[in-house]
Amino acid sequence: SFREAEFQNCSFYDEIEQTGSQWSFCNLTETKFSRSNLSLNKLDKCDAYLLECMECAASGMSLEVGVHREVGKRILTGGVRFSDCKMQYAVFVPGNYEESRFEHCDLRDVSLAGSNLTRTSFIGSSINNIDLSGATLDNAVLANATFDEIDLASMFSYKAMVVSRDQHENILASIGIVTLN
Repeated sequence: SFREAEFQNCSFYDEIEQTGSQWSFCNLTETKFSRSNLSLNKLDKCDAYLLECMECAASGMSLEVGVHREVGKRILTGGVRFSDCKMQYAVFVPGNYEESRFEHCDLRDVSLAGSNLTRTSFIGSSINNIDLSGATLDNAVLANATFDEIDLASMFSYKAMVVSRDQHENILASIGIVTLN
């Protein structure tokens, strides 16, 4: 168990072999990684309630994690927290990532397909070419995130999704509407 552990300036990536570590069935509840290299790491069937990664390299990371806690018959939503992380090409196995935060991250070419991203924050992140097909983004916050276009038609739902004014033209272009002015 790595519950509530803190890792700073650690590397879990072998540069010679170009492989990452595999974390299987680990308890990463409230674990914190800062300025660490998690590139090509695989988190397989781990508990990651309130897992926090700050200023980490996590390119190609693969995650199949539970991010909520069950207490009796109640579910406490927690999510994961990524801040200022380079996560290009990361793959999240479809799951419930409700209330997670991916803020100021490089999420280009990341797959969150089929996931529940309700009330998830993508504030200030680069989400070009992100795969959100089949995903639920109800009440998700994409304000100040950068993208050329976003495939709204492939999403399952995006009710009350929050965006910033500067994103309006790209969103309209994504659904084939051209703005004159």
